Amino acid sequence: MPRGKKAAPAKPPVVVKETKTRKQRTTDPDERIALVDKRIDELEKTIADRRALIAKTETVLDQRRDALVKTEEMLASAQAKKQRIVGSKEAGSIKAYNRQVKATEKAKVSELMEMLKASGKSLDDVLAVLKDEE
Repeated sequence: MPRGKKAAPAKPPVVVKETKTRKQRTTDPDERIALVDKRIDELEKTIADRRALIAKTETVLDQRRDALVKTEEMLASAQAKKQRIVGSKEAGSIKAYNRQVKATEKAKVSELMEMLKASGKSLDDVLAVLKDEE
């Protein structure tokens, strides 16, 4: 049996590059003025668009600055509140300590008064003895 021919690899299609041709330069001053006027209009429109974008961005920036100031004020308020809470907590512990000291002192005084009653001496007698010792 005869052998078949091998298929030749497919050749990529030939791409024809278009050559860019320059526009012919016009020497007519009216046409040149019209082209420049067109370019001026395009540039003025671009400038107006950019100015509008800048104005919009500035308003957003101003809003963000205002929000930042408010947030900083809220932070300062929260920190002050924390300080007040810590201060009241410490003051509460100081008050509790003072109450405890007063209670122990009151217990000591009542014990002393009971001892005085048991001994039969008066408070004035004890004070007189203490003054004589000084």
